[in-house]
Amino acid sequence: MKSWFEKEEMYWNAKFSADDSMSFLPYSKSSTRMKSADEAPPGVLERTLPKELSDNIIRLANGSDMAVFMILLAGVNGLLYAYTKRENILVGIPVAAMGNEGAPAHDFLIIKNTLSRESTLRTLLGGIKTSLSEALEHQQLPFRKMIHSLDFHYDPDGLPVVNTLVAYTKIHPVDCGAKISSDTIFQFDFADDSIRLCVRYDSNRYEPGFMDGVTDHLLRLLSAQLVKPELELGDADLLSEAEKRQQLQLFNNTAAEYAHELTIHQLIEEQARQVPDAVAVVYEHQQLTYRELNEQANRLARTLLEAGVKPDQLVGLMLSRSLEMVVGILGILKSGGAYVPIDPEYPEERIRFLLEDSGSRLLLTQEHLRERVSFEGTIIALDREESYSENRSNLEPASGPDHLAYVIYTSGTTGKPKGVLVEHRGLSSLKTMFGQTLQISGRDRVVQFASLSFDASCWEIFKALFFGAALYIPSKETILDYRLFEAYMNENGITATILPPTYATYLNPENMPALQKLITGGSAVSAEFVQQWKDSVQFFNAYGPTEASIVTAVWSASAEDKDWKSVPIGRPIQNHRIYIVDSSDQLLPLGVAGELCIAGVGLARGYLNRPDLTAEKFVDNPFEPGERMYRTGDLARWLPDGNIEYMGRIDHQVKIRGYRIEVAEIEEQLLKARHVQETIVIARETAGGQSQLCAYFVAEVKLSGSELKDALARELPGYMIPSHFVQLPRMPLTPNGKVDRKALPAPEAGASSGTEYVAPRSLLEIKLVGIWQEILGLEQIGVKDNFFELGGSSLSLMRLIQTIYDETGVEIPLHQGFQQLTVEAIALENWESGFERDDHHFTRLNKQGEMNVFCFPPGGGFGISYRLLADKLENRFALYGIDFIENTASYEDMLNRYVDAVIRIQQQGPYVFIGYCFGGNLMFEVAQTMEKRGYAVSDLIMIDSWIKQSVTPLETTQNELEEILGDLSVTEKEMMEHPLIRRRVEQKVQATLTYEAQLINKGSVVANIHELIAADSDAFRLENQLPSWRETALQAYAEYKLAGVHEKLLEPESIDETAPVVERILRQIAERCDRSQKVLHGN
Repeated sequence: MKSWFEKEEMYWNAKFSADDSMSFLPYSKSSTRMKSADEAPPGVLERTLPKELSDNIIRLANGSDMAVFMILLAGVNGLLYAYTKRENILVGIPVAAMGNEGAPAHDFLIIKNTLSRESTLRTLLGGIKTSLSEALEHQQLPFRKMIHSLDFHYDPDGLPVVNTLVAYTKIHPVDCGAKISSDTIFQFDFADDSIRLCVRYDSNRYEPGFMDGVTDHLLRLLSAQLVKPELELGDADLLSEAEKRQQLQLFNNTAAEYAHELTIHQLIEEQARQVPDAVAVVYEHQQLTYRELNEQANRLARTLLEAGVKPDQLVGLMLSRSLEMVVGILGILKSGGAYVPIDPEYPEERIRFLLEDSGSRLLLTQEHLRERVSFEGTIIALDREESYSENRSNLEPASGPDHLAYVIYTSGTTGKPKGVLVEHRGLSSLKTMFGQTLQISGRDRVVQFASLSFDASCWEIFKALFFGAALYIPSKETILDYRLFEAYMNENGITATILPPTYATYLNPENMPALQKLITGGSAVSAEFVQQWKDSVQFFNAYGPTEASIVTAVWSASAEDKDWKSVPIGRPIQNHRIYIVDSSDQLLPLGVAGELCIAGVGLARGYLNRPDLTAEKFVDNPFEPGERMYRTGDLARWLPDGNIEYMGRIDHQVKIRGYRIEVAEIEEQLLKARHVQETIVIARETAGGQSQLCAYFVAEVKLSGSELKDALARELPGYMIPSHFVQLPRMPLTPNGKVDRKALPAPEAGASSGTEYVAPRSLLEIKLVGIWQEILGLEQIGVKDNFFELGGSSLSLMRLIQTIYDETGVEIPLHQGFQQLTVEAIALENWESGFERDDHHFTRLNKQGEMNVFCFPPGGGFGISYRLLADKLENRFALYGIDFIENTASYEDMLNRYVDAVIRIQQQGPYVFIGYCFGGNLMFEVAQTMEKRGYAVSDLIMIDSWIKQSVTPLETTQNELEEILGDLSVTEKEMMEHPLIRRRVEQKVQATLTYEAQLINKGSVVANIHELIAADSDAFRLENQLPSWRETALQAYAEYKLAGVHEKLLEPESIDETAPVVERILRQIAERCDRSQKVLHGN
């Protein structure tokens, strides 16, 4: 008996695998399977098969009811393959009265068949016959054992979920529908010399119209197969002529008049003639009217013509946000050239590649960006007057609508970015959409949000300038701060904007009352997001690849009254056409996912220097002879009303934070890293629904994620750096030798930090690992794993400290968490000591650097403030953060403890200190104490710190305390709700401010002082005639201006401006120390 049982079990385990699941028709509605009181009753659809089809089935069955059933089952299998393109089709069938002796073991069985586009009716019938006979032969095993290897589910009532059931009443007289939970039951019967079909379906998931189409397609497929048994499934045409007309003509009825003979710059010149004195572009306190913009562009165009620019010639454009951005674009277009936008914040290697690949011999930039890359061609600085000709008049047309307008680089499958060649006519056609759909007019004020490197910037710029509207360009600092951006929108009366939904979700429409039109694009939009905005603005959701001139489809929330659960990407815009096809370029039924392909005037010319890829992606249009069609690689489906639902990528291209990324480009760079042998990068969804890149690699030695991140950061933009790195001993492979992506472990199951996994070895370690797992949301954490390499942040460190206190009653000093970053270190080194070691006031904020830099705490009292600066200076300078030292016998004793802490890290000078705000005052006092003890302090870097020359009144100190505790972010305020954190922070701030109140900075230091002054502080100092640190420096003194405001200098909003200034100063100090042969090394 045991041998028989094992034989049965072996059969079913071999039949099913974990990759198998029940087959079902794609849902035309979005709902859950959970039952509810208001659940809709099942839908029912009845049909009598056409007489010719019934006769053909009966004739082929040759009098066998089982054969009739097998033919009908083959039809349903073929239909499911056509709708899902899944090779393994699994459906349920009743078992009763199938010729067996005695009662059947089960009410139903799961039948699996493997199909392909080459399958025919003959091959299908052969496979089904084998599957049925084997299933009946091995049906004695308990059902749960049968489906043990299958990805099978049960509903909340315990009923097995058999999504699709097929039955034929003549051999299945008992209805088993009540014993299962199903989406669709195809119940066939024979009466009055005809086969009848009753389809029962879940009306919570399917629309009646969709199921009508399903039934039509099933009968059409069966009819075609019976007439031609050798017809391959891939060649079967499911759609009727009416359905084809609906997609090709009704849904794509987009032809519209547009200025097809005009170029982009000629359309803008029209506005310069019509509204010459209207404001065209605004940046901070500067602006250009349409006349001024047009004339300045004319002057630049003549300079470019003198430099030899010809039609279709590519010209590099690398500019910071400024008026020159728009002047540069328009000047290049007027000269006949096409611009190649380059983000100056890209790594130098990427900038160099873009210039070399595009063959740019000219680079338009600004003086402060000249050193960003070594360029052998001609550089023209647009912020220099001599770069412009004297002649301001319009030029004779140098290019036409079929010439190139720009080349924008997108991520490429070869590991290198690919340049998309976009012509004028596609953008000229967009004017119709801007006017008719978005209703843009000269009264609008449009904000320019996107980087020039992304084609959304073209949308923003030309949407405004085509209509005589005003284009407003906010600073980078404004864009990085949601509150500043809202204020900018409100103060400038912005009426129209296009934003990534991931950014717009943090904005409040009530804070921008002038805003009338919001367009989102780049990533998916939730229904909740639409609800947040649609009553305040005209809301549009847009879709379009760079290869189709920015945008191809637009959906308007105001035009729809349906409660969408999935927000569509809309309908094709004017002069664009969309087809959704299978791999054979056949149109697919409504509701069935396929590749979204685009045709029309917006198609790009192709890819620069990539004729092979151009031929692969830009193909002959099978529906319009003589035209081209672009294969996007995007998965989408038509909805019944002509809107389109986007469903992701067909290939392995992914979208992260709105950016389209070819993972092959990341993989190529990873393979350049030392010791890496194989790699694959995929996108994984977090618990919060966000996509993150995860890199898997095989290497000769153990490698940490931080090492690989550092290597990639030198070559790739930040959005292309994977969040997780998982090292594997070997890549999992499918039977045909390809990487099995489904078998790649979740990031938390791999050694993403490159550290050998060591399980907890004591009750204390078990407790701490559990806390780490809760805080970091990971399944597996070893006691040697680094907190930050596992994804920890400063905020999650705070949560860790609070949770340890809540669960153990033991307090860990805030700085201690940075120094002891593993469970093992916390447990073995710190637990017994009680966390009270005096020599732990220093915290290493980054890993390594050529010179030590000691950072003194601002008014809040915590050296954690320098964390972001330390990240920016990683591998160049080693930063140590220092908390304010409290509970000392005297302030003199406190200063000496700082000195002791400094020399414990670095025994010999010269020493380099940084102090932000009050940290500068404290730093000055420590430097004087060091000099008294015979240590040479080389340089003091004052980051917006004011010299103190008087005692602070008690009332002022109290106000400062309240201000510091009140000026917290939302997340910090949540942390302050924890009593331990709140008490500790309040004590630290109070102690710091008490010391500051009595402090007066006197005397001088034998050191160089570098004073960095924020823009708002500079104005205040001048107004109140406040002194600088100049008189306290016995060596050199220098001043530097910072772009940010005082409170944000070390925050994300301003750190990208502050860090380069600090780095430049530190470089100068390091070079001076090198010359003096006093190089300092971190411990």
